[in-house]
Amino acid sequence: MLVAVALFAMLLAVFQFFLRYEYIHKGSVLWRVDRLTRQVCRVATGARLDCSNRQSTSLSVSPSLSTSTSTGLGVAHKRH
Repeated sequence: MLVAVALFAMLLAVFQFFLRYEYIHKGSVLWRVDRLTRQVCRVATGARLDCSNRQSTSLSVSPSLSTSTSTGLGVAHKRH
């Protein structure tokens, strides 16, 4: 029983330290997203967090772990 509790505590600590937060760069701003509560905080100078929702921001967060790459050049082709 003690081993199970210790293993659970260790897994919980690993999640808390390495998997709970997602960091997203949007322009020159770094955002921290809590994966449990979905709270979005701006990481300010000196690793301070600004979680006040004073500014109106739109940050789309997907729970997926997949990545996508776009190679489109954004050039529209005109038909004659």
